[in-house]
Amino acid sequence: MANSLRAAILTRRFEPGEKLPSGPELAKHYGVARMTVQQAIRLLRDESLVVSR
Repeated sequence: MANSLRAAILTRRFEPGEKLPSGPELAKHYGVARMTVQQAIRLLRDESLVVSR
């Protein structure tokens, strides 16, 4: 899941500053648990690809 989000960010499917869908929306879209979404977001945050506010 992190790889898919990373690709979407790097190909500008999500523009800089744009909010990502909510955790529950991402979990439903990717068919994963919300914990998996949280781990993916944490990984992308560690790579400085997303910022949590």
